[in-house]
Amino acid sequence: MKLIVSNKAQRQIINILEFYTERNKSEVYSKRLFRGFQKIFSLLKQRPFIGKKTSIEDVYVMIWGQFYIFYNFTETELNIITIKHQKENVSL
Repeated sequence: MKLIVSNKAQRQIINILEFYTERNKSEVYSKRLFRGFQKIFSLLKQRPFIGKKTSIEDVYVMIWGQFYIFYNFTETELNIITIKHQKENVSL
């Protein structure tokens, strides 16, 4: 299954990593988060039904730590739509 991360989700990941790098004055936690995102995306590629179906047609959410990962999928593609922190408004 091919992984597609939307431009919006890519920007959100970058913003998350930059926030924690600045806050912690170190890249250690940000690098750990990035590896975690890679692992969760890999898991979703293998088992896309593991997330919870949302009220939006064909959109699922995976709760990973303090993040909501919204995605959809076909037989050949996993599309990461957006990533939200739990403290953010979680509307798409």
